[in-house]
Amino acid sequence: YVSLEPCAHYGKTPPCADMLASLPIRRVVVGSFDPNPKVSGRGIAKLRAAGIEVVTGVLEQACDEVNRFFMSHHRRHRPYVILKWAQSADGLMDKERTADSPVGPVWITGREEQCLVHQWRADVQSIMVGTRTALADDPSLTVRLIPEALTAPPTGIPNLFPHPLRIVTDRRLRLPQSLHLFDGQVPTWVLTSCPPGSDRPNVQYVSCDFDEKNWLHHVMDRLYQHQIQSLMVEGGAMLLQSFIDTGLWDEVRVFTGRMTWGKGLRAPVFSGNETAHRTFPDSDLRIYRPQA
Repeated sequence: YVSLEPCAHYGKTPPCADMLASLPIRRVVVGSFDPNPKVSGRGIAKLRAAGIEVVTGVLEQACDEVNRFFMSHHRRHRPYVILKWAQSADGLMDKERTADSPVGPVWITGREEQCLVHQWRADVQSIMVGTRTALADDPSLTVRLIPEALTAPPTGIPNLFPHPLRIVTDRRLRLPQSLHLFDGQVPTWVLTSCPPGSDRPNVQYVSCDFDEKNWLHHVMDRLYQHQIQSLMVEGGAMLLQSFIDTGLWDEVRVFTGRMTWGKGLRAPVFSGNETAHRTFPDSDLRIYRPQA
């Protein structure tokens, strides 16, 4: 029983269909067809040519859900996009800040939610923030809190959880190089309308025309060309709203805290179907999918 059609081409591994055809297996049950043009029914054909009975379409929708990053990459030629943010009980993402406000996030959620977000980061291949979030919060956008015992592994033992590709918008190159995003520890893309003459170590400047209506579509196409199958957008509000207004989202994950601020940065506005709800001591998490 397999959720996805056995592959029929050489990639990182030899074809799974060839291996199955060589074994004394009489029947294979397949959930989803593989939309990759290199497979697209060829794996099933190989099995049937070897005299194996193949049953298809069993729990197909559930199998598509399990492989939704992969399916989005091959069917829509863009990453699966998850929008994530935290907001106060009165719908604000951040308190009103002044020039004297300290740099760093204003926490709405507790430690348990923060660890969950790091698990989400480990699940995706890329993560994106806007200029304002980079300036105000100075995030690292790395995987550090899952499980917390592995935050500082003994010498010689690598981090078991890969860090996603970091992406930040910096239209006019006004982000200071002292930010964590430029520490060179994790591959990072800077989307800018005025790229410098050369890149920094592990930092690549990507030319982007922010005045063009479909600039986000071009970014998605670039990620697709680099085989990036999933993207989580963690802020800010303008960037998140741009994804929503363009229709480039597949999930919205919102933490709503218990406090009220009265003034501050308003959270994005969207319409979707709630698919999950979880309560934490400091917040409620709701997950939404598009209505269509």
